[in-house]
Amino acid sequence: LHTSVDPTRGFDFTGDMHVQPGDLLNVRYNDVSPATPVERGVRIATEAVLTRSPLLLFVGGSVTITVADMDMDRDVHVADTIASALVTLTKGTVIKQLLLTETGPSTGIFTGAVTLTAGVMGASTFGPVVPGDLLTVTYHDPMPLNGISMVLPIFERGVITTSPSPWVEIGAEIVTVTVVDADMN
Repeated sequence: LHTSVDPTRGFDFTGDMHVQPGDLLNVRYNDVSPATPVERGVRIATEAVLTRSPLLLFVGGSVTITVADMDMDRDVHVADTIASALVTLTKGTVIKQLLLTETGPSTGIFTGAVTLTAGVMGASTFGPVVPGDLLTVTYHDPMPLNGISMVLPIFERGVITTSPSPWVEIGAEIVTVTVVDADMN
């Protein structure tokens, strides 16, 4: 049986079965002797895509991890999850598993968020991290069996101040703007 991607799904006169990524094919063979049916489910595997938001990460900020993987959509009627054992955040020996939840029924897009902290790790935080650290995010894709990783630098959020105050009289005062950003050194 040959499968090919086609939005019409079904069969044509070539003998191809048209499928979509993540489809579950139920194959059944009725054995005559002994008279028992043999069934097997086959899921059409897809290559996952791993992304994050925002582009730049900093201590005290949150990061949302997104996995697009249609074959992890197990039930078209509900928002599924990707088990936390499949998504890990690591920094050296510090490891956190992150549960991802599908954005809606049958979307194949799963997200989870965590806040980066200089303090200790908690249920919704990852730490301790400091500017200059590298955070590795890995998705262990069970179908096809492979892993996708990305290494993300942690930055320090810059601070801007003005002096003498946020309000100045035009032509009468000089404004001093100070930017402190250790990442720019």
